[in-house]
Amino acid sequence: MATKNDLKVGQTLWVVEQDCRQNYLKHKECTISKVGNKNFELKEFPRNKFSIESLEIASDFNNNTKCYFTLQEILDINEKTNLLSKLNSCFDWRNGKNISLEKLRKISDIISEE
Repeated sequence: MATKNDLKVGQTLWVVEQDCRQNYLKHKECTISKVGNKNFELKEFPRNKFSIESLEIASDFNNNTKCYFTLQEILDINEKTNLLSKLNSCFDWRNGKNISLEKLRKISDIISEE
């Protein structure tokens, strides 16, 4: 959860756009152009406002766009999704999303050994 103090005009954020099925489409680096009390705006998305609290686009029509502070956060989420998919194809993982990224990496390394 971000706060207004975490965001400054001119700061760069990474934005991920997804389709309606939450499939990852693309990410890009964007610059904050305005910070209000509840929302902020990005130079690259001039017609959209983003919630400071959730870092998601503040719209009832498009809530599949989200901001992150670093590119590494996005890469970690994508890696975790890919590792879970890989593990789900081998095992029946009911609560796999509760497993940490480090544990998933270790499991994946073990499975990959031949």
